Amino acid sequence: MRWVVVFLLCLRIACAFSFEEEVLWLGDGRSNAHIQATYPEWFCDHYKSKDRALHDQVICDVSAGGMTEFSNIALTMLHRFYADYYQYVRARVSQKDRQKVRQISLKYINKESKACSATMHEQYSLAEKENINLHTMPLFEEIRCMEENYLSAFQEITRLLFNNPTYAPIFAQFFYPNASKYRKLIFVSKDKEALANRDPTDYGYSYTFMGQVAQDNLIDQRGRWLKPELKKAHDQVQQWLATYLKGKNTKKFTAHMQIMTHHQETYTFIFADFNHWGTHYYTCMGILHAKHLERGFCTDRKGLGVGMQLFIKGAFFTLRLSDKLKPGSDLAYRDYFTFKLVGNQFYLHQYSQEVLTCRGSCYDLDYDTSVLRTQIFYRQSEDDPQNQNPISLQTFFESLHNGNFENLIHPI
Repeated sequence: MRWVVVFLLCLRIACAFSFEEEVLWLGDGRSNAHIQATYPEWFCDHYKSKDRALHDQVICDVSAGGMTEFSNIALTMLHRFYADYYQYVRARVSQKDRQKVRQISLKYINKESKACSATMHEQYSLAEKENINLHTMPLFEEIRCMEENYLSAFQEITRLLFNNPTYAPIFAQFFYPNASKYRKLIFVSKDKEALANRDPTDYGYSYTFMGQVAQDNLIDQRGRWLKPELKKAHDQVQQWLATYLKGKNTKKFTAHMQIMTHHQETYTFIFADFNHWGTHYYTCMGILHAKHLERGFCTDRKGLGVGMQLFIKGAFFTLRLSDKLKPGSDLAYRDYFTFKLVGNQFYLHQYSQEVLTCRGSCYDLDYDTSVLRTQIFYRQSEDDPQNQNPISLQTFFESLHNGNFENLIHPI
């Protein structure tokens, strides 16, 4: 029964198909790419060599066994959030307690994952003897088995913290700003009889706990814990989107972020997105640098397979915005805005546009279109070779908001 919890957890915090749920993508439809990014191929070997206490054999089985994409994401998200909690706590407790935390994880994550895996393989062996097609057997039993172990590990590590008053701030800092709420969520329990007879629609501990973690912006789109300054930035970008939507939707959004590092400086691009039935995309963007969040802009794009993507290379980043020209048209366009980092400021480097013609359904602009023509509207080296009128990122955003972009790049 509890496999339902994991499946719904994935739908809640890991899938990018609809912003009616917790959304973790930019609305460009690249769900498969997101899944691949969520689960790196080196996962199993990485934790075997780095810290056996975090090696989850079930995740390895899930990957090798052809588990459905949804369940694969769900278990990986749980593991990643737990791993960050484990490492955060160990870095802040005494050497003696550091070993206690590791023993907890060795017991529940490493040792018990092998037991969960062995139990499932025994069932596979019996099924094989009875000529049952193994490919039709789900791995949900392994997932359910490990879910219990992750919850137990969370509880024992948290109990260790609260048994020592000097460790209480560690918990408060990790679950900022609602530590008391998460303490209750971690230790919520029901007796065994109630659990055995509960209503299937009662999704239980994991749905409540991880669902809340996602809603409170404690994790990014891959399940990694967000430091307080990143959480605050995510909250702010989501507030910009809520304002931009003007009450069209009141649900909480989860932002997507990408990181640019240049000359040891880090720039975090944060996006909040609302996908209305896969045909209408609202996106807001901000850039966090040196604890300062620079407001970007919000866009409203219509059509199937449209949205925003960000590409980073060296000192440059490019925003690609796709849209349909008009309802019922078999044409679409893509705007490419490329910015260059000079000092600690971004300036417009080039603006170009592709006009696309659709083939077939035109459902996916990456695969159902071909480029009809490309035009460069602005190139700094040609339009402003002496760099006398550089267009800063903020000036660019303001011109878009005011509808004055054409005059900005080609002043009268």
